[in-house]
Amino acid sequence: MCIRDRYQRRVHGENHFLVSRKMRVQITGACLVMFLVLLHQTLAYETFAIYRWYHPHIHDHFYTISQAENAGRHGYNFEGIGFYTLKRQEAGSVPIHRILRSTGDHFYTTNGIEASSVGGSREGIIGYAYTSQVAGSVPLYRYFCPKCRVGDHFYTIYPHLEKLNGYNLEGIIGYVMPTPGKAPKPTPPPPPPPPPPCLLYTSDAADDLLCVDLGGRRIIKKK
Repeated sequence: MCIRDRYQRRVHGENHFLVSRKMRVQITGACLVMFLVLLHQTLAYETFAIYRWYHPHIHDHFYTISQAENAGRHGYNFEGIGFYTLKRQEAGSVPIHRILRSTGDHFYTTNGIEASSVGGSREGIIGYAYTSQVAGSVPLYRYFCPKCRVGDHFYTIYPHLEKLNGYNLEGIIGYVMPTPGKAPKPTPPPPPPPPPPCLLYTSDAADDLLCVDLGGRRIIKKK
């Protein structure tokens, strides 16, 4: 017996189900996007200050996370806070290595290969910098003075405000924060689009509107 009417009623019901399901998927996706935006706005990475010192006789700039560390260094003058770095390594960030070169110059780099090849004594990590610019971050520029007594490397986020006579720009070593507080997290990627709806038929019998049973199988009438 042909059950075309049953099939048509079934298709109508499934279309209604699929439309409702699609609406639920769209609503769920919108809620997820809103949740990720709010999470990005409320959560942030912790930072701490990097203090800058300068020795005018040997022309060496020294950067540290602790003011007390440089208290015993004779001849260094405190110049304030240079910038702020991430306290911990987070997504999109790399460590800033501190190295004391044999010349007496304090050298800082985010390049692991450079840190291993520059020579001198490794003195640890002073924080973490982003590898690319995120909202609220600024470039950290590195300059080099070849004529300075120790071959001084100088780091700043405000090159237009510094006295850079004799210093040559070597590039940007990373991106740091100019003010205290918390650094924003990189923008999360958007959620993937919902999968397209699909009909769960097992044969092509339903496509040509022939007589089918509820399993999608052809029904052959007996003569």
